[in-house]
Amino acid sequence: MDAGWVALLGASVTAIAAVGAAATSGWLMHRQVRTVARAEHRRERAGPREEAYEDFLQTALVIQDYLAVIYDENFRSRYIDSELAERVCHAYYRMYGQRAKLLLVGPPAVSQAAESMVDDMASLELYIRVFRQAPVPALFRRMWQRLDDLVNHTQEFIGAARLALDEESGPDPLNG
Repeated sequence: MDAGWVALLGASVTAIAAVGAAATSGWLMHRQVRTVARAEHRRERAGPREEAYEDFLQTALVIQDYLAVIYDENFRSRYIDSELAERVCHAYYRMYGQRAKLLLVGPPAVSQAAESMVDDMASLELYIRVFRQAPVPALFRRMWQRLDDLVNHTQEFIGAARLALDEESGPDPLNG
């Protein structure tokens, strides 16, 4: 081989390597831009979800605080006055209205836990209205059980909401 062929072969190898490096660099840059865009999209989606979860949870905790005052340390009912009944009722309707947003932002585990909490509250609200008219001990026990169910379903909701928010802010499962 003479020097001309060696120079031509060297130039060809260099050109192929340069094209390969440019293509690899472009592909890596595209992947990085896509990863950054996905992360930004996740952050934008997490904001409304977190707000919906927080509003719903705050309402549930207020209801639980309201209901805690009707029990003394021996788990006997105190008198449920009309003001307390109305506050619980108003908070329940607020919770019921917030449910729609949770059904939209999901995911299913959070929505199911929220539905269970709303069902518990529907029963509690009815029991409170009836109990005010006729304070029957059996009804009080049912109220107590539903309040316990509400507390347990609230914990399920918190766990599902944390998991959903962690999944949104965690690493992209497609890109590791």
